Amino acid sequence: MDHTEQRISRTLTALSGLGARLALDDFGSGYSSLGYLTRLPFDCLKVDRAFVDGISTAPEKRKLLGGIIALSHGLGMTVVAEGAELSAELDVLGSLDCDLVQGFVFSPPVAADKAPLVAASIEREARRIQPKRNRL
Repeated sequence: MDHTEQRISRTLTALSGLGARLALDDFGSGYSSLGYLTRLPFDCLKVDRAFVDGISTAPEKRKLLGGIIALSHGLGMTVVAEGAELSAELDVLGSLDCDLVQGFVFSPPVAADKAPLVAASIEREARRIQPKRNRL
């Protein structure tokens, strides 16, 4: 671990100690690395949309995403799948035990003043279908 990474680790550990929950965003793209999962104190892993797109039709993507979810759960992290657009993707993510899902399948981006209404609608629908795990 280099000097910069040590400083980042100390800072994130201090934030975590104050009660902040930390998420590694866009996992699987850019500079994210498996090593970060054990070296830094993340509570949540947000899986990049690239892993979600096509999981309803691509068995190899399902296997890879299933492994990422299992690994994250094994490390005590909550998993958020980013960018779900299809109901079939929600079904697969539910079967893989993904904790949370975000994406256009629920709503396109909305203005801040509309967000509470959209969130309430999503929560009502989630309760109605009684998912295996929370999927909001």
